Amino acid sequence: MVDKRKLKKEKNTLKFLVLINFIFVALELIMSIITGSQAILMDAIFDSSELIMTIISVRILPLVYKPISENRPYGYSQVETLLIMIKGFMMSVVTIGIITNGISLMLSGGNSIDHSMVAVFEVFSTMLIVFTVVILDSVNKKVNSPMISTEVKGLKIDAVISLGLGFAFLLPVFLNGPIVKNIMPYLDQAVSVVLAMFMLPVPLKTVKSALRDIFLFAPEEDIVEYIKTVSEPILEDNHIDGVVYDIVKTGRKVWISIYFKPKQNYISIENMKKLQGEIKDKIEDKIPDIYIELIPDIN
Repeated sequence: MVDKRKLKKEKNTLKFLVLINFIFVALELIMSIITGSQAILMDAIFDSSELIMTIISVRILPLVYKPISENRPYGYSQVETLLIMIKGFMMSVVTIGIITNGISLMLSGGNSIDHSMVAVFEVFSTMLIVFTVVILDSVNKKVNSPMISTEVKGLKIDAVISLGLGFAFLLPVFLNGPIVKNIMPYLDQAVSVVLAMFMLPVPLKTVKSALRDIFLFAPEEDIVEYIKTVSEPILEDNHIDGVVYDIVKTGRKVWISIYFKPKQNYISIENMKKLQGEIKDKIEDKIPDIYIELIPDIN
């Protein structure tokens, strides 16, 4: 059954993100032309890639909500995972591009810019990004969307980069001397390179996590341990042992199969259903979108 209200809320949130990203890109392109800042230009390129992927996310979102079937036992969850992987890859490429381009400019003599204007713009950008992240986090608590979560990660990267740039470009305003004057042409590129290197692990981790989902590997260790920690006491209280877990994560959904050794020839379907529901209710406190089944191992 398609949750139309949840679909509508998530779709509207992604449309809001498209608008925000478009505003960011437009402002950054204008400011990069006015100031000549390579850091702002690279930020605009970074946000442009996010804008493209967000537009694609809006288009494919209805697929994610389609129910599972015999032909598609995991539904369209893999489509969402693939999109997240592509976005993580694009973010990684752009971040590496920022690093290589910044180093290239530094080796060619740097670039003199209006540092005070760039600082004001970056501080303003940081405040706007933080405001957007607060809104998205609030919405995502209700819809639990990996797409929105990925967008939030990208915005947090932007916030850190913008804040770092803002503080860095304020330094020449308050500091004087020959050493400061000598490094000023390289400051724009140096700061963008350092921050890009600092944030590079985030998109790389996104790609790694998406690859695990695509190949139907077990999810991250913390998810597996949480499921076991919640399930095992309930199973032990019901005298069920010899348990083996088969856990798969695709997109936003986690599929949990718990195999157990039956101690007698007959199993109460009603008791199994009750036990399954109890485990599901506990796990859903942290992992909202799950499918769980208890399976007797008769081998």
